[in-house]
Amino acid sequence: MRRIILLFTIAVSVVIASAVSAQTANERFLTAVSMYKSANLSGAVSELKAVIKMTPNDALAHSWLGFIYMEQKQPDNAIPVLEKAVSLKPALTDAQFNLAKAYMMKDRYRNARDAFLKVIAAEPKNVSALFNLGNAYLNLKMPADAARSYTAASVLSPKDADILNNLGQAQGLMGNWKMAAESYKKASLLSPKDAALCLNLGIACSKSRNPDGAIEAYLAGIALDAKSYPLRVALGDEYVKKNKSAEAIAQFAAAAEINPGAYAPRQNLAVLYMKANDYGKAANELVRAISIKGNDVELINNLGWIYLSQNKTNDACVQFEKAVKLNKNFAPAHINLAIAYGKAGKQNLALAEWREVNRLNPSNAVALIEIGNAELAAKKYPAAQAAFEKALKASPNNAHALNGLGLVAEKAGKLPEAIRRYTEAVNADPKFAIGHNNLGIALEKQGNYDKALAAYKKAIEIDPLCIEAKKNLARLNQNRPN
Repeated sequence: MRRIILLFTIAVSVVIASAVSAQTANERFLTAVSMYKSANLSGAVSELKAVIKMTPNDALAHSWLGFIYMEQKQPDNAIPVLEKAVSLKPALTDAQFNLAKAYMMKDRYRNARDAFLKVIAAEPKNVSALFNLGNAYLNLKMPADAARSYTAASVLSPKDADILNNLGQAQGLMGNWKMAAESYKKASLLSPKDAALCLNLGIACSKSRNPDGAIEAYLAGIALDAKSYPLRVALGDEYVKKNKSAEAIAQFAAAAEINPGAYAPRQNLAVLYMKANDYGKAANELVRAISIKGNDVELINNLGWIYLSQNKTNDACVQFEKAVKLNKNFAPAHINLAIAYGKAGKQNLALAEWREVNRLNPSNAVALIEIGNAELAAKKYPAAQAAFEKALKASPNNAHALNGLGLVAEKAGKLPEAIRRYTEAVNADPKFAIGHNNLGIALEKQGNYDKALAAYKKAIEIDPLCIEAKKNLARLNQNRPN
């Protein structure tokens, strides 16, 4: 978002202080003013200090000294003398205004707010005070109050783009993005060559679900500043939402060229290339992103996933292993590593990773099912049953969990229970070919050959490459008892 702008104004008119009693003090005050006008700030400070030493209750001398300290960007020195000035003479609105500015520079926003309110009480049409009061409210996270202050300033100065810009910011923080877009639009019309206003307008349009307006604003901004990294990234994001991948790729590529040290556009490019099944380009972009950001677990995990999608199982394992080493509690990398180990035939390592997933998330049904399958293969039937039951509790009607319970029951010789579980599995997922095959096996063991044949045929219909079902169907047709 556009930076909050502070306006620094003060009346520089020369006024001879009525409180100055001695002629020498009066002359030195005038000398200080003259030195200020000739840019001799250090000399002016010395003279004003002398005046204050001679006449300690001279409010105007304190006010001027505080003002010059502010010109020298010395708010720590300015605050005490300005506080003294307004305590001596509360009607000195210039001193009150500059005191508020000094508070803002020191992040003392509550003090600044109170001081600006005093200025406005004395001068209700002071645009600068109203604008800066809005800034104080924004920093206090009080956007509604900020919006009221900016609105009052805008009424008095309707052609001030900075006021409208900050009004838009306040409205956005309130969630009134449509109103924010209107304010940014007005500001951009007043300042048509300001690319940052185009960015703010685009963000507000995007937030108010006006993607076409957002794209128009971002394109206008890029026409003003083709090297704007934020505009390129924002436009790329908007194209992604519109499913315009080619346009999004062009913007993220431009952003990466503008800011070679930024990893985000590389990451976005990788995602888009993955969606286009261009895994080679996706991997290249992630490698670049990792070289920029370093040991980022998510980026490394994504690179491993790409390698896994390319059937580069060993390369995938390397990346996933690196990710879990960096963050042992990053569950997605453990899941992917378990899958990669499984594809590589490293079943013991795969099981260890599934147990890690289960440790991190005891309700992860996939991990519980994989653990159950491993226990079943090891003939640890009670442990397998416990894992499948937990999976079913975590994911009711999960076909794989129900199938696992059917396998456990069948191993225990409980055919009616196995048939019930297999039936539940295929009802939960009618396209579950293995479930239909297993149901056929249990029905065949029970002597229900017609239903067994139907189950095998269903499995083959769903998956013509289901070798087990084909073998079972051929065997039963050949050896079926009369």
